[in-house]
Amino acid sequence: PQVPDEVTATSLPQDVRNELKTLTPETQDFVARHLAMAAQLIDENPELAHQHAISASRRGGRIGMVRETLAITAYATADFALALRELRTYRRITGRDDQLPMMVDCERGLGRPDKALELARSVPKGTLPVPVQVELAIAMSGARLDLGQTEAALRELEIPQLDPSKAFSWSPDLFGAYAVVDPDATASGAGGTEVNAGTDGLRAADLSTLPS
Repeated sequence: PQVPDEVTATSLPQDVRNELKTLTPETQDFVARHLAMAAQLIDENPELAHQHAISASRRGGRIGMVRETLAITAYATADFALALRELRTYRRITGRDDQLPMMVDCERGLGRPDKALELARSVPKGTLPVPVQVELAIAMSGARLDLGQTEAALRELEIPQLDPSKAFSWSPDLFGAYAVVDPDATASGAGGTEVNAGTDGLRAADLSTLPS
């Protein structure tokens, strides 16, 4: 797909451009511009964003971040098989587990909740950043729901971060997931604080400013 002239490599953050420095200058510019377009379009037109990610991967496929972008756009278009394959490649190139929750969701999308749970348990949770731990708990809860295991789905979400006295960027998703599993359930958050999924989930979602 075409890239507008006003979209340049500098449209990407510097740290992202740094990852492309192993490419030739011409290829860097080509890949960066298509990545910038993918980022701009991912919400409003995921199919076109995916086409830009494919273009970037054709010339920058040995860069982990490029494969990650291709995976994310594939996920956005519900091509879970491609997304999972690209995430595995991203993980192999970078050695990072930060996209493990999306990998778990891909297994769910492919109708394999048991494999999703197996994959989720393959990495010690304590080695993951807290936001990734929260995303993983949500993905695992979804897999439990796929299996019809409602109580187990609730337990997956009953993690220390399920604390109504604190709010972070991931709090709305966590409380929202708990409300989806059982709007009438009451959970024990950190320190034994009771959390009503329905009311506290809505309260967390209404917060306009969340500390990171």
